[in-house]
Amino acid sequence: MPATVTVNMMTVVHQSSNGISQAFPDVCKTPAAPSPIPLPYPNIAMSSNAADTASTVKADGNPIMIKTSKYAMSSGDEAGSLMGVVSNKIKGSANPQSFSMDVKADGSNVFRQLDMMLQNGGSMPVNTIPGVNMQPPKPGPAKPLNYDKWKIVEVRWSDPKLKCGDMVKIRTKTENYPDGVPVAHVIHKTGLKAMHDLVKGKVSGNAVEIDWITRNGPWNKNPTKLKVKAHGGGGVKESSNELEIEVPQEFNDRVYVPANLNRAEVLQEVTVPVFTIFGLSFGKKKVIRGTGNFVSGEYGYDISVKKGVFQIHCKMKITPQRHVKTGKRLQRAMKKWKSEIESTWDRKWKEHRINCQRGDTCNCPGGCCIFPVRVKCSFVSGGQHVIVKLWPGAPAGVPSAGGNPGWWDSSNWYERLSGNEGNGGVVHAHEFGHTIGMEDEYATGSTIRECYDVPGSVMQRGTKVMQAHWERHPASGKSIHTRFLEGVKDKKYKLIPA
Repeated sequence: MPATVTVNMMTVVHQSSNGISQAFPDVCKTPAAPSPIPLPYPNIAMSSNAADTASTVKADGNPIMIKTSKYAMSSGDEAGSLMGVVSNKIKGSANPQSFSMDVKADGSNVFRQLDMMLQNGGSMPVNTIPGVNMQPPKPGPAKPLNYDKWKIVEVRWSDPKLKCGDMVKIRTKTENYPDGVPVAHVIHKTGLKAMHDLVKGKVSGNAVEIDWITRNGPWNKNPTKLKVKAHGGGGVKESSNELEIEVPQEFNDRVYVPANLNRAEVLQEVTVPVFTIFGLSFGKKKVIRGTGNFVSGEYGYDISVKKGVFQIHCKMKITPQRHVKTGKRLQRAMKKWKSEIESTWDRKWKEHRINCQRGDTCNCPGGCCIFPVRVKCSFVSGGQHVIVKLWPGAPAGVPSAGGNPGWWDSSNWYERLSGNEGNGGVVHAHEFGHTIGMEDEYATGSTIRECYDVPGSVMQRGTKVMQAHWERHPASGKSIHTRFLEGVKDKKYKLIPA
């Protein structure tokens, strides 16, 4: 029998409420020679297959459907036996996507007549656009809803051009819709049928207004252009205008700074009086001041945003010195060093749009409002940014004949560790840091006041990549963060942990 209980003027759904939801297209792979063909099918799901219903609330003798219920199976797509192109299913379940916001059963929102469903899925992803659950209204003298007079008049974006992460409004005008009726809005790229996003809103005063945070999706060279279709009981209406989401500027720069242009004073921490009067000192405080000793070193890298990827790429030429074992042994060593360097530096921080309304939890794939900082190390035979001499054995701690400095620096590496390295497990990553412009951060080598003796830092004796490495290093000259902002021509990005 039809449902006799209503919620928000719409009948509840149960096994005998005669509910039916139809969605088209349900594109499934269909056997054909020489290869399967994706064909669109209608997908039909009925309340007679209601499952996972409320355990404590019944109507007309049947448990009612709630937010977490489903139509356990659907039909119409059986010929697509090689499964849905998105969900990889046929005859999959239909799941509620809208429901009462103020009436609950078993603690979950109640599913009703005219609420929306996504079909042939079970769980995301699904294989259809939204369908509307159609079923008879409450029998008796209740005022009819007159579905045949419902009409979606207009759909518009509030803004024509925005950036990924901005807020935009979808404004829909309707005729003869009762207040509270849900209307599904499917966002899609212009000219494509695939769903970009699904949002829902309810009619109030024959209008629907929905806030949507723009999302660019996987990177594309051209700006993303979007339209939106409103799906309601009165049919489908596409937006009369288009929303364009800007794509950040691509760039590719080669950076090289010779040692004579990368010179910085080594700092020290000293204790001084808080103040002095007539030669008398009062109190003590610690300050950072220069030692009068200077260090210098070259650095270089390629910095780019290409195909949505932000990358720092340093090419290093290893020049083996006398008695260094080369061949396969050296190749294995360089492979190990590369792994150490990239696992230490790569994907530890992200550049993220300050104005992204998703906040720091944004899960965009990258190349839009968010750019993971990718770091790549390559050992090359030519076209290098820096040259590193490789000395035999382990460093002795004192200089020796032939120019061997006796200890690690950005231009001098060794076949083995001595055991006295402060961060021996990542000493190559530490020295690599210098080749992309990073300064030492231990007490006897720091050259940046804000980065004096930083515990845990890979540029001290630890393994961590710090925010300041991208924002504040080197001691003089442009930071990598600054070069990124200049490259994408947008100063409204900040660094967040990956």
